[in-house]
Amino acid sequence: MYWDNIPVWFKFSYLGRKFASYNACLTTAVYPRAWTDALGSEDPARPVESIAEAQCFVFANQGTRSRIALLEKLVAEFRIDGLVMQVSRTCKLFVPDQIAIMQSVQESTGLPGVIIEGDMVDERLFSEAKVDSAIDAFMERMARDKRGGG
Repeated sequence: MYWDNIPVWFKFSYLGRKFASYNACLTTAVYPRAWTDALGSEDPARPVESIAEAQCFVFANQGTRSRIALLEKLVAEFRIDGLVMQVSRTCKLFVPDQIAIMQSVQESTGLPGVIIEGDMVDERLFSEAKVDSAIDAFMERMARDKRGGG
């Protein structure tokens, strides 16, 4: 599966166990790729200009279409079965177009998706009961879809 947004660091092991209980694993995510496409393109002969150019290639600065294309590429490359979109209340970089991205990729791939609301650092904004319920329903839908009952 695919994970969108910054990991929920304080619930990392809980989420790992939760997905493992369904024999599911997250194989790719947007966060590790967030800045890697721009790294290494700095030119010591043109430091200011090349740093500015590199920032243009940070995927978050390229818009919704680029994020959709990246996610579609990751779906194909990693043979993704489902989309887990973590809406983080304190990281506004990812949130504005996250649901539109998920819906677009769902339309083009037919993959199921789930929205998990919370935060990557503030425990007060994360409800384990709500996340449990959302993941359970999502995993049941994925199992039903694989059986052909979707």
